[in-house]
Amino acid sequence: MYYVNQMLLVSKYTAIKQLVNSYLQESLSTYAGYAKNLYIPANENLVYQSRDKSKVLYISGIALKLAKSHHLDASEIANQIASHFSRNCDKSFRVEVLAPAWIRIQVADTVVASCLQSLVEFAGEQASFFHTSMASPILPINDSIFLAQYAHARCCSLLGLAQRQGLIQIDQNLQIPWLIKDEISNDTFRCTDVLSRCLIGEIVTVLDDLADINHSDIGHWQKTAISISKLFEDFWRSCRIWGEVKINSPELALTRLGLVLVTQVVLQFLLETKLGVSALREL
Repeated sequence: MYYVNQMLLVSKYTAIKQLVNSYLQESLSTYAGYAKNLYIPANENLVYQSRDKSKVLYISGIALKLAKSHHLDASEIANQIASHFSRNCDKSFRVEVLAPAWIRIQVADTVVASCLQSLVEFAGEQASFFHTSMASPILPINDSIFLAQYAHARCCSLLGLAQRQGLIQIDQNLQIPWLIKDEISNDTFRCTDVLSRCLIGEIVTVLDDLADINHSDIGHWQKTAISISKLFEDFWRSCRIWGEVKINSPELALTRLGLVLVTQVVLQFLLETKLGVSALREL
């Protein structure tokens, strides 16, 4: 099953917020089966992403809302919902209740890796996606938009160099080793540094927003493109791909190139589809 947002084709795992929300809706419905006269809002967004982008976290205050409207104990509601959620989602999410009754949901690295890999596969399948077009700008090209164009061109330059050196081949068979396999505990991201994790968290936010039809404001997409661009520059300045990393840790180098690739895909989509400007391949 795939969700299609104009040009951007992504797997069901890509809009992670929708996935979390659907699990929470299901858990809420299960809880409502035990509670009498409990009104459950249908098709409502029950979660928001945490501002801490070093982890992919979602927060829900639905227990507090229901407790207030139905004169119930918020902590009891939250714990019941969290218990149902945990039983339904296996190891894909870690759920806990924080005082007074916030439901905190941390997304497993395996789910986020599936999200990123779906973009890699999209890039390999849609070769024409990388042939940029000169669109009529929706917004004037100012310094902020140029920052996003510059970051996109930097991504293209790095990917071009990596392809010429045989480090990466962007096609439908490209598999990025996002995770370090662990048979005892959960698989974890190969990129553990904060800058990589923050960039990943912001990419997840963008994909969540793309799946939300309520996000149509051009100003929002401009801020989003700027945020991605700044985080990418921080990542690139500190997280090396060539030199010792390429020689001693080739899988880490490939994973970082994968992160460059998904950043390029997201930036190109934001620039061309949301802002109506050319996603420059070089400056």
